[in-house]
Amino acid sequence: MNRILAMVDQSPVAPRVLTTAAAVARLLHCEVDAVTAVSDESERPPGATATITDRHGGATRIVHGDPEAALMDELAAPDVIVGVLGTRTLRSHPHLLGHVAHTVVTGTSTPLVLVPPDSRPLTAEHPVFLVPLDGTRRTSDSVNPIAAMLTAEAGENITLHVFDSTTVPMFAPSRHGSQLLAEEFMAQHASGTAQRAEARIGAPAQHILEVAHQHHVDAIVLAWSQSLEAGRAEVIRRVISEAEVPVVLATCR
Repeated sequence: MNRILAMVDQSPVAPRVLTTAAAVARLLHCEVDAVTAVSDESERPPGATATITDRHGGATRIVHGDPEAALMDELAAPDVIVGVLGTRTLRSHPHLLGHVAHTVVTGTSTPLVLVPPDSRPLTAEHPVFLVPLDGTRRTSDSVNPIAAMLTAEAGENITLHVFDSTTVPMFAPSRHGSQLLAEEFMAQHASGTAQRAEARIGAPAQHILEVAHQHHVDAIVLAWSQSLEAGRAEVIRRVISEAEVPVVLATCR
């Protein structure tokens, strides 16, 4: 059976990572494989694994060696469909994501679900996913497959496109015009994966966060190029830093 890899440590976000992984596994008909990577046996806190196991009803595997390399190897396994891990904040420096998480996020081509420190876990039986698209085929081809998988049997996708002052059509500022524009955009770029559409004008990250809050979405699905260097991925940085829900990352191919 295919696996959802839940990458956990002893941080407070670990229970939410496991809860989110269980929800993703239910949606994709996979099993959860929880794993903790440690450099050596002395780094394993006494009783820590048993506490996680008792609370969530499943065993947590311990893999030894360099944690970054070990988790990258685990994610590369052909039966791993999605990885789930907790993050820190990205506000001031990319490594505040966590050194291990930073390596995983920027290095793997496997789709990831990030659980930010202040977010609620994914638990809904019929979750709502917000799928921002920029109108390029590269982005649509990256996020539409995972969005479709997550809602194949349950749930709903909301497509969001944020225009700026140079790209918005003349009729869009009215509420009726904006809705027509959103539906036309969805028809062209969502490939039948979305049920609802939203269009906004302004700063993408701000509107992503506002629409996610307004519609009480359960997760946000974003495409990205795997770069967190200075001046890059500003939308990703802000969304992960401020999101109230998990963030699904699909690598642009």
